[in-house]
Amino acid sequence: MPPSIVLEVLRIIKEEVDLRELTRVAEQARGALAAHVYEAETSALEETQRGLAERTQQVIRDLEDLQELNDKNYGREIEQLSVAGAAMRDAEELLAIPDTGAPAVAAETEAIEALLRTRKVKPGGGGGGGGSTPGGGGGGEQTDLLASALQRIGRGEASDERPVKQSTGSSLSDVPDEFRRGLDAYFNALEDGGRR
Repeated sequence: MPPSIVLEVLRIIKEEVDLRELTRVAEQARGALAAHVYEAETSALEETQRGLAERTQQVIRDLEDLQELNDKNYGREIEQLSVAGAAMRDAEELLAIPDTGAPAVAAETEAIEALLRTRKVKPGGGGGGGGSTPGGGGGGEQTDLLASALQRIGRGEASDERPVKQSTGSSLSDVPDEFRRGLDAYFNALEDGGRR
């Protein structure tokens, strides 16, 4: 996927993770809040979820346009984005009830996991061509490890354990250029946002 679309998917993932955390907080506070306050909270969560679903749908449209213009196949990515969009709509409906319980959190988690799968690359470089390295793809193992770590974070299962391949640091030289450019753009946007 183009770096701009990778960046948007990463932003949506981050915001969906944040939304899920806010949904959990609202559920924990539910008994202590007056009914109208809880309803106002869930209404804001529902609106956020609707916005994320709309942005996900826009990414799907953008990828469909790119498929036609550039004769590329983004079918797997579009499928995962569609799964994420359906889960987001489920979460939105639950938040509208209002319900911030386990089913809403589960729908948000399903959306996060589907979004993360849009960036998962098969080992051996089965997910893309070109690049500056001979033979195209490559780097699938590192990308899988990153996607796996993001999935654990998305499910709230972050761990201090990590595989160590080198004792003197790590190199991003084996990561596909498209993914590295997307991460660079993402972190640059985060840095710019922190300076405002």
